[in-house]
Amino acid sequence: MEDWQKDLITILETVQGDFEEFCNHLTIAAETAAEDISEGLDNFVIEIENTLNREVEDFLEGIDNFVLELLEPLIDQPEELEPTIYLDLNLNTDSDFDFGTPKVQPNSQQYSACIGCSNYHGKVYGGNLLVCGIHPYGWDNDTCPDWENNR
Repeated sequence: MEDWQKDLITILETVQGDFEEFCNHLTIAAETAAEDISEGLDNFVIEIENTLNREVEDFLEGIDNFVLELLEPLIDQPEELEPTIYLDLNLNTDSDFDFGTPKVQPNSQQYSACIGCSNYHGKVYGGNLLVCGIHPYGWDNDTCPDWENNR
């Protein structure tokens, strides 16, 4: 009778050893799978970041191009039409205040007949200068027949 007990103990020890070996293999497989999943997720995140960065850069470049297209008419003005920024705070008019409107100031080289004239407008619209309502392109001589004193 003692033999079957020894055999049972041997079988139980063998099963225990096999079970421990199975658990070790299972642990190694789980660790390998976790490492593979982690590496795959890292690569996936890097790919998403790169793609997202490219998409954002393309989007911002599109916005830059759009803004440049909008500003191009203002940037490509001829030198003689370069605006002088000023604040028109003329309180004697019924119109709204005209903050930051580009205006070309008359000087001795261009529109000299308009210096000090109350009819002078000097604003740029679509790249074209409106000198005044009477003479939209200005007066060619040094004295304008419609010149009026600025009050």
